[in-house]
Parts: sequence; structure tokens; C-alpha cells
Amino acid sequence: MKKILYSLVVCAGVLSFTACDNSVEDNSRLTYLVDLQLEKDTIEHQVNTEFTAPKFTATENGVDVSAKVTVKGLDKVNEDKIGIYPISYSVANSDGYLSTAKQTVYVVDLNADTDISGDYKIDVRSSSGQKGSEQPVPFSSAYPLTIKKVATSIFTISDLFGGWFNLQQGWGGDFAFSADCFLTEAVTDNNTVRINPLADKLVMANQDEDEKEITVNKLEIKKSAEGYQLQMNFSYDGWTISVVADQMVDE
Repeated sequence: MKKILYSLVVCAGVLSFTACDNSVEDNSRLTYLVDLQLEKDTIEHQVNTEFTAPKFTATENGVDVSAKVTVKGLDKVNEDKIGIYPISYSVANSDGYLSTAKQTVYVVDLNADTDISGDYKIDVRSSSGQKGSEQPVPFSSAYPLTIKKVATSIFTISDLFGGWFNLQQGWGGDFAFSADCFLTEAVTDNNTVRINPLADKLVMANQDEDEKEITVNKLEIKKSAEGYQLQMNFSYDGWTISVVADQMVDE
């Protein structure tokens, strides 16, 4: 049981030719925070199936106050669209002290359960950047790239440009475009799998701070001899960036 003990102590003294009154009025009592409990902090829900509201309980000094809980974000969960949906819960006790909790609902494709996470290295022989109609320029270094698993079928790619603007051009970290993406199916020995960004539109500010759209020409992954190979091609602000990156597998 969560509780806070607080005290209000009032002392009044009057300076005069008489002695100070040493009496103290001491009023103390307990206040009980609402014990807000979620069934799960994170939920993976299969896309294109009916979504039901997650369970939770809220009690104040043993009394059920679940009906007083404010839930935000639940109406935003789209059971037909793979994505990340944050939910928040809040409730105040009888003295106005707030209890909160956060939850994340991942709408995923549980069948696309391949784990492609890991460190990748740019293949400089197959990666290049091209400005307009100029000749393609190869990557000068095998820049690192990371894919992190968020949930089943959902991953974060650290830089869709593979370091071209951030490192090759030396523009700095603001031009490393990280994005959450999802596998459209499981990766097997015989298939090349398309990867889709979660966002409907990808936008990044250029050096003049004008927002420019990023067009996905190619974003896919396949099995290689030693791990996975990521292949990307994007158009942005007059540039075309092609990246091939191989997973770095511990020997």
C-alpha cells in the first residue's frame, strides 16, 4: 500500500514584553496514493485482428477506484495498421495526489518474426551518393549502421542514408535519419523481404532548414552467406543515395 505521511506544524509567537508562547499545534494524518497496476507494460497485438482494451486495476486504501482512471491513447490504436501506440493512465486520490502509468501497444505481424537486429557495415563497393545528374560517388568508408529490434517485426534503422550526409559529407548528427520500420514477412533463405517505414511520410530538414521529403525507392533485406544484407535506395533534396550493408556476425 503506497502512502504519504505529511504534517502541518503551525507555531505562532508574539514578541512583546511578555514571554513567548511555546505551545505547538500539530495536525498529522495519512493520505493513500492510488495503487495503479497494469496487466502488462507492453503488448504485442497481431495486426488485422480485433483489439480489446488492456486490463488494469486501481485501488485507494483497499477501495476499487478503477472507474476514476483517465486513459489516453487507447482510441488511437489502429488494429489494422502495424505501428507503435503509446497509452497513458492517470488517477488522483482523494487528496489530489496523482498516480500515473504508461503502456505501449505494438500492432505487429507475429508471422514476420525474423530478428534482423545487429550491427551492419556499409559495403563501399556497392554504395554511393549522387547529386542530380552528376556521376555517382562511392562511399569512402565502411560506416557503421545499427538495426535495433523494437518488437516482433518492428525495427529501428539508425540511418537510412548509411552515414552519407552525417559522415561522408560531414554535416553532423542531425543528418543521420533514424526511422522505425517493419518487415512485411519473415526472411527465409529464398526470399528478399520488403521493409516499410512506419511513418506515412518521411521528412528531414536540409542545410537551409527547409523540410524535404524522403522518397523510398528501395528498402529490403535478404539472407546472405554470413547473416543478413540490407539494401536501401532513397531520394532526398536532389540526391540519390544507394546503400548496401552487411550484418557483422561474431566469429
